[in-house]
Amino acid sequence: MVHWKSEKITVGLFFIIYLLMGIAIHADYGISWDELTQRLHGPINHKYIGEKIAPFLLTGETAEALDLYKWYDRDYGVASEIVFYGLERAFNIDGDMNIYIFRHLLTFLCAFAGVLALYAAAKNTYGDYRIGLIAALMMILSPRMFAESFYNSKDIIFMSSCAIVIYAIVKYSLDGRLVSAFLCGLFTAVSIDLRIMGIMFIPIFCVASIGLFLRKQVSIKRLCLNSLIYIVISSAFIYFLFPFLWEHPIDNFIYSFNNMKNFRFTGPTHYLGMFHKCMELPWHYIPVWVLITTPLAYSALMIIGTFVIFGQLAKNIFGFFKDQKLLLDLIFLSLVLCPVAAVIILSSVLYDGWRQMYFIYPAFILVAIKGFVFLLNSTKMVRYSAMAVVAFSFMWNAAWIFNAHPLQNVYFNVLAGKDWRNNFEVDYWGLANREAIQYILDNDPGSTITLKAVSGANLHVSVLIFPQKDRERIVLAGPNEDARYLLTNYRNWEDCDKGDAEYLKSHDLFYEKTIDGEIILRIFKRRD
Repeated sequence: MVHWKSEKITVGLFFIIYLLMGIAIHADYGISWDELTQRLHGPINHKYIGEKIAPFLLTGETAEALDLYKWYDRDYGVASEIVFYGLERAFNIDGDMNIYIFRHLLTFLCAFAGVLALYAAAKNTYGDYRIGLIAALMMILSPRMFAESFYNSKDIIFMSSCAIVIYAIVKYSLDGRLVSAFLCGLFTAVSIDLRIMGIMFIPIFCVASIGLFLRKQVSIKRLCLNSLIYIVISSAFIYFLFPFLWEHPIDNFIYSFNNMKNFRFTGPTHYLGMFHKCMELPWHYIPVWVLITTPLAYSALMIIGTFVIFGQLAKNIFGFFKDQKLLLDLIFLSLVLCPVAAVIILSSVLYDGWRQMYFIYPAFILVAIKGFVFLLNSTKMVRYSAMAVVAFSFMWNAAWIFNAHPLQNVYFNVLAGKDWRNNFEVDYWGLANREAIQYILDNDPGSTITLKAVSGANLHVSVLIFPQKDRERIVLAGPNEDARYLLTNYRNWEDCDKGDAEYLKSHDLFYEKTIDGEIILRIFKRRD
């Protein structure tokens, strides 16, 4: 009883502190590149739903929204955006600044749920809440994930949904109950309605079901009932939470799936000092991005965990279905390796680092936990060394996150080397723009400030985070117009390859933002 109380208090305090921290800092982040488009899913789908159910309730922005079937991204998963927009209207949130800060809070709460699910998955897998907390800390103290959990309402929310499905599958694999099958179906549907890639959990559920049957944890009757519950619930909620499927469920699902395989983006992406077409990336693109942007200790543990799992599989190649723990480990590993192999084989469209693949990260951490537990069960020297390395990694990452706040999204580890901006995409979200624009506002007393981006910097989005009185002072100049201030975040597309020397001919360096000694943004001011 004492141990149970200690566990409850420790875990409760851990997540309360994490929740309060997120609430305290959620307003610190700027608006990322995709947030305007993401938000538009809300009124567009609300309009479609309203027209089908209660047209007389359509008013304001919802009534004026674009028709769903005229929307370019109509096939994109919208489960979270429907809820976000509904809450925005329910709480009467208005004004761009307030709307996007509110969305950042909601995005964080979704990320919080994902971390909680990851904790529960690890705890249930190993029967130790302390292992669950280590897994949760790995996620929280991953600098890029930390930052993006506040504004990336696409990749991070899908990643969180994957963590929740993984937890449901772990529970189902352990108890085989109908309620667990129900939850697997529900959360699978939500993940699919966020991104079609969520269909990967359907075969995972089948594998878990076979394991339950072969271990004689469930009868054939219960197996069939579980499967029926899963199919009915997942199918119903996939349809219910994805309005684009309402009129033509099968055809539109196939349409969405095909678009997912070959996403409609044709721009270049910066990788290893070169611009690559996003449809013709080197095979090592994803593995390298994961290695250079994930804390080294986590990657090392994941590699160790992978070898341990393959070693155990080699010893039980014909009976792994009956080995509950090994089967779960294989599920986790497959959720990492199979998607990576698929994008390599299919030459999938990828850009902006590996954000489209963030969904593998919960499983990545669980495989890393496997490596950590293996080391804990080794000799005393190995055990204490592993604990020391992980503790040092946590402290180092926490300090980095604190010092880089709120720009943890540009984190690279030592494997990336120096001169990030000339070798990789750095602040591709444009988050540093907020601080840079604020610096101009604070140091230029003029009533009008002309500003122009000379790189792929989304200034029209960035200014929305400012109060109206500040926005009225800012005039964004077009490509061929003169401006007093030039801003570059070094996201240089093929038609924007000029160096700083070009701008220094007529402007002086006015502001420079560095993270970890690396320049990620500069502002040049015209000489008067």
